[in-house]
Amino acid sequence: MKYSAIVLGLVAASCSMGMSVAAKKCGNPWREPCLSDTDRRYDENANYDIKAQHDIWKHYEGYYECDMIAYDQDGVPIIEAEYDIPNVGQMNFSFFPHKVFNNISTIGTRTINHRLVILPPASGALFGVARGFDLMGTSTFELDGRVLTLPYQTDRVVTDDSFL
Repeated sequence: MKYSAIVLGLVAASCSMGMSVAAKKCGNPWREPCLSDTDRRYDENANYDIKAQHDIWKHYEGYYECDMIAYDQDGVPIIEAEYDIPNVGQMNFSFFPHKVFNNISTIGTRTINHRLVILPPASGALFGVARGFDLMGTSTFELDGRVLTLPYQTDRVVTDDSFL
């Protein structure tokens, strides 16, 4: 492909004079709007703090303690149930009622929900069980107040009832 001497001369002259060529930026009348103007994920001033994204997170965190009653699908209270505990085997526990402690914290883009469920021994059983649940969460890139969680659970057999 051949170029005319005039075009080559203009290109050489503009390079030697320190001129640079750059693409036009977004947001002017001849271009599309900038992504940060239309999509909050690209806004450099976006607040990633979960509490700033939705008011529910300001009211959700705290320490909760309650007596919980579990029901089956027919609405009948579950009095006793059998669990398969890892490294222990099948055990019976009382469900009516059982104690639940829940501590929920929110810091920046992260949440942690630490729950401890204490099931006393069923009639005739020797041990109760404490079941720990940790739910870790993080805000999403949509910045709309949603939190994605990754659950974790562990079981510990309690050998006496001194905690009740």
